[in-house]
Amino acid sequence: MLAIVLVSLAKVGPVVAITASEAGPVYSPNMPCYDITKDQMVLSTAPNNSLILATDLAAALCCLVNKRMTWITTNIYLPGKTADTQAPTKFGMAKPGTLDAVLTEVTLPNSDPAGVTGVKKNSSWWPYGFKTAYNDLYIQNGQPNSCQNALEAMTGFKATTVTLQSNDTAAKNLFRDQLVQYADGSPIILGRKNSSNDSPQSDCQAVLTTNGTKPDINVVVFENFVGWKTIAFDDLFPDVVQYTHLTNWDYFAGLPIGGKAANSSQPPKDPSSSSNSSSKSAPAANSTCLSGPQDQAPFTVTVIVNQTAGAGGVSCKC
Repeated sequence: MLAIVLVSLAKVGPVVAITASEAGPVYSPNMPCYDITKDQMVLSTAPNNSLILATDLAAALCCLVNKRMTWITTNIYLPGKTADTQAPTKFGMAKPGTLDAVLTEVTLPNSDPAGVTGVKKNSSWWPYGFKTAYNDLYIQNGQPNSCQNALEAMTGFKATTVTLQSNDTAAKNLFRDQLVQYADGSPIILGRKNSSNDSPQSDCQAVLTTNGTKPDINVVVFENFVGWKTIAFDDLFPDVVQYTHLTNWDYFAGLPIGGKAANSSQPPKDPSSSSNSSSKSAPAANSTCLSGPQDQAPFTVTVIVNQTAGAGGVSCKC
């Protein structure tokens, strides 16, 4: 697995100190990829606790919520019927290696004078919750930052990373065919060597969809912390170092991590629609998940970790 080298903390802008009561709800059915802010994606690497930006996790989160916005609500378990900013909230993630489902309990600190959470006034903080879980389960356990680790963590399914060479015509044609065939239903993350984030090596970015007719297709990507961009495939290909996808190109249904039907080779029937086909636009958030209590996960959880925010943005068990 090739690790993605991430941008340094020097590229993180100043954050605004808030109290937990000033934050917005954990999530709201709005524009979820834009919720994933640079400030909320700062994490600490082991063993020296240097601070970096988790572009791998940002891309995985964006890719999944773009495919199924309901993924947010099915993998966040609220302590009550409302997304209370000061209440412990559980975030679902897959454990390294076994990919067993794990719930990590995260609570915004009552006071954040140094702005270490990166959560700003009235902003959703679900990205911070997943970042905290990822930091504890993966980064602090010596797992490398990579598109593959992030995608496996957030889906619970094995992922594969393919390294590309700019002069490999056969690989280029296969990659283009796979983008056209799978991008709308199965998550694909690019490792780009040139991006608007000025990463020194490569930067994970989510593929949202494609358009056009082969061979002249366009690829819509979400550049982390910036926005979506449509790029001609022939212009994009030289900048792609590698791409990561679910090993079996599973259709992403957006169900809970650890759920047996979270992904499948065929699109499952959408309970809110009479059609089994996937759509280029994300479906509306599941209203029953948004309004109902979610204390109990709909699958067997092997580990529960209690966390709060520590100094310098480092997670610590209590």
